[in-house]
Amino acid sequence: MPLLTIELNENERLLMIFALGSAHGCPAIVSDRNAPPATTVELAQRLMRGGLAPAPAVAPQPPPAMPSEPPHTTIPAGATELVITPDEIAEVGKRLVIRYRSSGTKTSCSCWEKNLFDRVRATLKRPTVFFVKESKGYLNVVGIK
Repeated sequence: MPLLTIELNENERLLMIFALGSAHGCPAIVSDRNAPPATTVELAQRLMRGGLAPAPAVAPQPPPAMPSEPPHTTIPAGATELVITPDEIAEVGKRLVIRYRSSGTKTSCSCWEKNLFDRVRATLKRPTVFFVKESKGYLNVVGIK
């Protein structure tokens, strides 16, 4: 197979280096507020001179922590423990509606106690022990273990 020779001018060469560098994880361009605006060619030239900082590594974020409130050590009077993995939590009026699946059926319960709202929201998609009471055919959350 014959060897192919390509002639590039300096700007084309810099653009090629810039494109190859970006595609293969070489130093990336990060926002530099002190640097003047530049064309792609000027950015490639700065890259070749080492004038661009490497992209900062993005550290994985830990899941949000449960808000600090002392856990219940005893079940509130008349309540039962129920393990729920909330699929959706929505504020409706003065209450939170917690939607979850029970035996494959979609169901819900409510939380009317504002002091529990942050802790309830933090349980989204996490199996959690809720203390619930039944009232008029509805389940109401009265605590979280």
